[in-house]
Amino acid sequence: MMPGRDWGMSDQAITIDRIRPSGSLTTPTAGADLRGAAVALGATASHTAPGSVNTVTFQRSPAGAGTWTDISTDSSVPYTGTLDTTGLADGLYDLRVFTTDAAGNADAAPATIQVRVDNTAPTGAVTAPAAGANVRGTIALTSSSADAG
Repeated sequence: MMPGRDWGMSDQAITIDRIRPSGSLTTPTAGADLRGAAVALGATASHTAPGSVNTVTFQRSPAGAGTWTDISTDSSVPYTGTLDTTGLADGLYDLRVFTTDAAGNADAAPATIQVRVDNTAPTGAVTAPAAGANVRGTIALTSSSADAG
């Protein structure tokens, strides 16, 4: 710059944020059996100075596949979401939260938990005594049951 000339420049303070946020799923717990249109999801997320958590995105994948589908995104504490399992096939799924900060940094290796989706109701029937049988005293009861989920 030349002395005495104002080139329209001014000092700007900037913050450089290279720190990744982190998050973890708190609800449901690993190994949970899930079913229904409104399964509650919950997470915690943190970021050390100078940044702050921007979003927490709940994601699901068939167990071990690593093909993540967004379930919902939340940008305020407490971080919550809802999973609708009614359109999912019964089976094992991985769940995780993908956390980002205001600078665009993301959780490098989000922790996953595994849950079971089971929307198929079990079946069962009394097989003995026969329907309409007259019984008296001590009798044996038997049944058959199955659960495809």
